[in-house]
Amino acid sequence: MAAGIGLSGNGEAGNGETIDLQQQVARMQALLEASRQVHATTCEEEVLEQVLSIVVRELEMAGAAFPEAGLVYGDAPDGEIDGSADRLAYPLEDRAGERMAELVVASPGGRALTIYEADFIEGLALQAAVALENARNHKRTIEFARVQQDIDAARDIQRSLLPQRLPEIAGYSLAFRSDTCYEVGGDYLDVVSQPDGSQLMVVADVAGKGMASAMMSTSFRSAFRAMAASGPPLADLAARMNQHHWAEGEEARRRYVTAIFLRLHPAFLPGTRLLFYTDGLTEVFKGDEEFGPERLLDAFLRCPSTLANDILDALWAAIQAFSEGGPQGDDMTALALVRASKPMEMEP
Repeated sequence: MAAGIGLSGNGEAGNGETIDLQQQVARMQALLEASRQVHATTCEEEVLEQVLSIVVRELEMAGAAFPEAGLVYGDAPDGEIDGSADRLAYPLEDRAGERMAELVVASPGGRALTIYEADFIEGLALQAAVALENARNHKRTIEFARVQQDIDAARDIQRSLLPQRLPEIAGYSLAFRSDTCYEVGGDYLDVVSQPDGSQLMVVADVAGKGMASAMMSTSFRSAFRAMAASGPPLADLAARMNQHHWAEGEEARRRYVTAIFLRLHPAFLPGTRLLFYTDGLTEVFKGDEEFGPERLLDAFLRCPSTLANDILDALWAAIQAFSEGGPQGDDMTALALVRASKPMEMEP
């Protein structure tokens, strides 16, 4: 008899434990399903709206809100958020511990949350924080891809504005090279045929690097091309370009342009060679040591070829050897002009 009572008691205890376990499993499944729902979107607002819907509909709370985002579901949980039983706040923090949003929950009738409800909301808030951070990262990735597309297009446009084909000048070898520090840059180079048969050449460098300098470089090109068409004297051209740039406004004045102009007539002595370059070629560093104009001149004079392309290849090779493969710190642009002392070699 006693043994029978003992078995009956153990059986009831076992049933109670089973029910508790089943309830815990059900709660876990509910939280997993809620987590799946908040992770099902990469839209920040949809993540927040899903959280509010789950809190109010699944837990039967009076209301929930993300006040900073202006999102409310159910009865607005307004009033002071002071940790009272019926007005609870759950911060959503990113991996760095920075608060991204705050979930505010109002319980029905102002009652205290049960342990199950509190645990569920805390778990949901943790999952919501992960989903929210993922959504923001996704948005940043899309924005970055869009910006990168624009930058790629700007780079292609800027490259197309460089001379696509250099003029063939009897007895001369002419070549240029331009490498930007970033996707786009502020260096500019051009060769324009003049009404008197001469060639007008320019190498220019806008202060700074990147997109802003590239925009100023494009403005410089438009003005130069318009003024160069009539073949003005170089002094007049430089003065007019200076006036135009100044008139562009305060931002343009902060991004000043250094430029050198050349009008080529067939009057060079045989063997003469010229190099026009921006300071990106000399301001290359190996540690604290600068490549400098002396090394550039030495490499320029040492190249035995009378082909302008070979000279530029030699200069770039000397710069790369000096920097030992270090990163490029500025836009690099150069124009080489050579007057042959004998019948011209053919350009490759």
